[in-house]
Amino acid sequence: MKGVLTGAFSFSRLAVSDESVDGTSLSFVFDPFYSGLVKTQTRDFFIIVFFLVSLLHGAMGRAEVSEDAKPGGEVPIQTPLASGHLYEDLKDRDDNTIFRHKPVYFAYSNPLTKVQLSFRSALIDDWPLYFGYTQVIFWKLGEDSKPFLDATYNPEFFYTWTIKGHKLKTLDLGIWEHQSNGKGGTDSRSFDQSYLRFNYAFETRSWVIAASAKLSYMYNNDQENQDIDDYIGPWEFNLKFIQVFPGIIDKSELGLTAHPGGQWGTDWAKGGYEVSYSFRLGGVRVVPAFYIQYFTGYGETLLTYNLKEDQYRFGLLF
Repeated sequence: MKGVLTGAFSFSRLAVSDESVDGTSLSFVFDPFYSGLVKTQTRDFFIIVFFLVSLLHGAMGRAEVSEDAKPGGEVPIQTPLASGHLYEDLKDRDDNTIFRHKPVYFAYSNPLTKVQLSFRSALIDDWPLYFGYTQVIFWKLGEDSKPFLDATYNPEFFYTWTIKGHKLKTLDLGIWEHQSNGKGGTDSRSFDQSYLRFNYAFETRSWVIAASAKLSYMYNNDQENQDIDDYIGPWEFNLKFIQVFPGIIDKSELGLTAHPGGQWGTDWAKGGYEVSYSFRLGGVRVVPAFYIQYFTGYGETLLTYNLKEDQYRFGLLF
């Protein structure tokens, strides 16, 4: 198992020695600065940070409630009936429990068509703790039986801290994220990670620039992908230009994603890079946007993470 520890102070490499097949001897060594530090301490660190952020959010929420209180100290009662019709309000509340998490699209190519489905759902009312799930399918539509080459199953639990009045809009604390292709034997691929993601937004008169930076710590690498962090580094950067051509093309969006490889995220030759563009044509009553995607590099599929790929795709963004 290899791991990369990312944080506010340093990066360090995790080396693991497995001396027996039955797992009776297992040692962890951090090199060069954290020798002897076990991975459970890192998990404890993220748990502590999570609860500190939760307490801070709760304190801020209580402060907002106190500001809204009446002069006599009475807090106004919030009614669940927004429209005055019980059935409609209950139905709306049920319909507003699942939201889109990452882009949802169907992108055709030969040999590999790519389908991505993703959602998130809040776990507690009025508390920004979420469960997210993303599934990416790589589909050989050009073959007779149309088999799936691989799929990535990606559940996660994360906490979102909303920041008001700043270019930094939200801060996501990924408590636990898992990626696996669901296969066994020599085709098995999986790893876990925890992360911090900074989400920014900058507005001009006619369009928006959205940017995010994700810093990750990878652990629990599967035996069959011990070197996966050579191809998927500890950081990922995403940049979006929204409403690029206002007045010409409706809701156009240009996206750029980069995840350099290497233990420190400095090996640009082994990373993965994606460019996408989506748009809607004015006057065409089609809800999905037209979608174009180009990927080059490593790590798009878990099964072939160490093989370089170049894929052009087109389809629909939902």
